[in-house]
Amino acid sequence: MTNGTNYAALIEIEAFNGGTVDLSGVVQFVDPTPFALGLSLNLLLMVVVGGSGYFFGPFLGAMVAVLLPEWLRFTEGFYLMGYALLVMALMVLCPAGLLGLLDRWTKPAGKSAEISATRSEAAVQGEGAR
Repeated sequence: MTNGTNYAALIEIEAFNGGTVDLSGVVQFVDPTPFALGLSLNLLLMVVVGGSGYFFGPFLGAMVAVLLPEWLRFTEGFYLMGYALLVMALMVLCPAGLLGLLDRWTKPAGKSAEISATRSEAAVQGEGAR
């Protein structure tokens, strides 16, 4: 790259940074209250429940994390215990999240057995080659 293109890139970067710096003059203080531990844990729960290895996992987890407590409101004061028990059962039964469970159910059972058999055969052949 030449000095001219480096200078142009530097100007673009400074322009973007300058816009954010100007906003800091308007806000002046960021309150830590909205970033409480409960909100952070709820966001983490959304990702884990839906399935962190899938694109739509956090979206599904958000739907569950928002709707499940609302569906359990009829239990009055016990809805948080029911919510916690359901989330724990979900984590025990499907640690890859809801989409991981769906993926496991929709994948043919014979196909996973074939893949594991092929991998074990390859491992045995790889050891014999040494």
